Amino acid sequence: MKPAWQIERPAFLVPVAMAVFALTFVVLGWAYYDYGKTVLRFPVLLTVAMVVLSAWLCIGMARRGDQAIEKESVQPSVMAVVWVAAAVPAVLLLGFAYGLPLYTIVYLKARKASWPLALGLATLVLLVVLGFVLLLHVRLPLWPVFME
Repeated sequence: MKPAWQIERPAFLVPVAMAVFALTFVVLGWAYYDYGKTVLRFPVLLTVAMVVLSAWLCIGMARRGDQAIEKESVQPSVMAVVWVAAAVPAVLLLGFAYGLPLYTIVYLKARKASWPLALGLATLVLLVVLGFVLLLHVRLPLWPVFME
């Protein structure tokens, strides 16, 4: 059996990518958007929990060694990372107001969800984004980069 650090497992990508994703946005909120402590308290708490749980998952996978992941689970793990990563360019290119609802529709339709469900959840995502911006005064890039 190989040592844990030599085991190549795409399943490690999911928890690591989620932790990096969350850390990236917390750092952006602190360094770029200059969010105060009050605004960052909840995202930091969630990010710390995500990093701890991701480390716990990775350590558990490493301890189980070669029995941890079956070959059939490789593609879903990689696809999960790709779908999470796809949200970033959608938001950067289209802004939160267009990017996240459109991303929600594309993701749900790719997973064969019905149109009413996809449109309903996209509307809910848009309302949550607008709630953060208009009610909580969280500065997010609402519109596409070329419109600001």
